[in-house]
Amino acid sequence: MAAHFAPPPMPSIVAPSNVPQTSSLFFDTHSSIGTHDATLRASLSTLITASHILHHHSILDAYGHISLRNPSNPSTFFLPRNLAPALIRSGDDLVEYHISDASPVLGSQAPHGYVERAIHAAVLKRWPGANAVLHAHDEEIMPWTLVVSEDDSEEEAKKEHGLAAVSHMAGFLGTGVPVWDIAHAYDERAAASGHEVGARDMLVRDVALGASLAKAFGRGNIAGAGGPNAPATPTRSGAPSGTVSPTSVSSPSSHSLSTAPALPKAASLPPHSVVLMRGHGYTSLAPTLEILVHHAIYMRSNARIQARASALACESGKGKNKIAFLTEQEARDASKISENSWERAWALWEREVKVNPLYENALKWEDEEEDEADKRRRDALHRSGYGSTGGYTGANGVVYGGGKRDSVASIHSTRGHGHSNLHPVVARAMEKEKEEAASAPASRRGSILPSWADKLLGD
Repeated sequence: MAAHFAPPPMPSIVAPSNVPQTSSLFFDTHSSIGTHDATLRASLSTLITASHILHHHSILDAYGHISLRNPSNPSTFFLPRNLAPALIRSGDDLVEYHISDASPVLGSQAPHGYVERAIHAAVLKRWPGANAVLHAHDEEIMPWTLVVSEDDSEEEAKKEHGLAAVSHMAGFLGTGVPVWDIAHAYDERAAASGHEVGARDMLVRDVALGASLAKAFGRGNIAGAGGPNAPATPTRSGAPSGTVSPTSVSSPSSHSLSTAPALPKAASLPPHSVVLMRGHGYTSLAPTLEILVHHAIYMRSNARIQARASALACESGKGKNKIAFLTEQEARDASKISENSWERAWALWEREVKVNPLYENALKWEDEEEDEADKRRRDALHRSGYGSTGGYTGANGVVYGGGKRDSVASIHSTRGHGHSNLHPVVARAMEKEKEEAASAPASRRGSILPSWADKLLGD
């Protein structure tokens, strides 16, 4: 399963010496970013929200990262500085890097970045159709990086032991996901140099290792990964998130420090959208941030379902039962679900992080007049301490917000259980909230303030 590459000496990631010192992409959100490049600001706001959503769904914790190709210059990309994903909140937390060598555009002026930024640079360089890249250490996926076939050319062996699409929501996984083993890259590098080069700490520390990983996306021809020349998916604003239009290329952003090259005539996507990394996690790519997040959440779901199905098949059939995987055509057709339905899911996930006091997005919420109900809700939860456990329960019995999907101990789902376990003030407020929601115009029913949050504070 070795991924072959010609291993040069391990390069250090350094900034070019001719970087102008007067331009800046490491901007304060109150500077020209808000007035001179609204498109870039909106794209970076989505990048921040994506980081928060992935943390909220436990795909990222203190580690892992997601990047975006610069919508104004496809030769650079944005990645958060060395910060936990949940804590990213503004343009000051984002750094622009060159795709060619993963060096920061601002050189020594840029803040300290992630060690593995070479992953993002290499994937974006090799696959021009990809505009967003995710690297995660999801514990639901990790076991699948450790179970590999001796002969990865045998499709049945991969189906028996590897991660593949079993759910219609994860058709993009196709009939098998490649596993990249960094040990092979280490061995090839050592053989070429005649001695051990660098530590074997499993981290993708340079562009050569990144190139080896990026190459693995092109292995085989497994269905459901997008394929070459896949069209970009429109966002709610009508333009692909993180993609580059001919207009933006001909008029580079005032924040760009280099001339944007011409776009390829046809965007290129590999046969796989995910590569597992032995003992480390995985890296995935997509044409947009929204689709990338959609894939990450439903890949996690697919991994849980497949693991349970494997155990069930083993226990119930004494080894004779097998999992009914999606066929190649089923996976290919089902892979379109993310492209066609991500908006519904994104609206929910965006709302979840917006009302959770842990997450802040200055690029988005400072430019919009936050809904009064949302503002009061966030403030009430923050001041009362109820937000610290990660959620609150609305009148419909659903827990909103919260990275761990827990509610406050005294606030429980009311479906089928009445209000017997609720704080009396909460119970009364929730009944009033139901009445207000029923009489409110349809356009406002989703924004009715859970009034119990204010009642708990004594108004």
